[in-house]
Amino acid sequence: MDQMPPRPATPGETLLMRQNTVLFQENCVRSQNEQALNAAWKSAVEEISNLSTLITTLQAQMQELRSEIAAFTGENVQVEQQEPASTEYYTDEEELAKETE
Repeated sequence: MDQMPPRPATPGETLLMRQNTVLFQENCVRSQNEQALNAAWKSAVEEISNLSTLITTLQAQMQELRSEIAAFTGENVQVEQQEPASTEYYTDEEELAKETE
């Protein structure tokens, strides 16, 4: 007898299989360390998402303000983003030698 190939899962069955997998993963017994790490990870992911949204919003606002300033001053030039100036640090070797002696 020829066996028929298994039929593809319906969208409802696929959804149920995914939900079962998620429920199984959520109900696994985890150690306290795993629970703490998982909570910290979820918190970090949420914070990153919030910050990304905030950055996008601020960038849009900055661009609007730049265009308003350009319109106000009569400039028709696109303002390019300026990179922050780098700070150079140096050590006075003689003074350091005095302090360490």
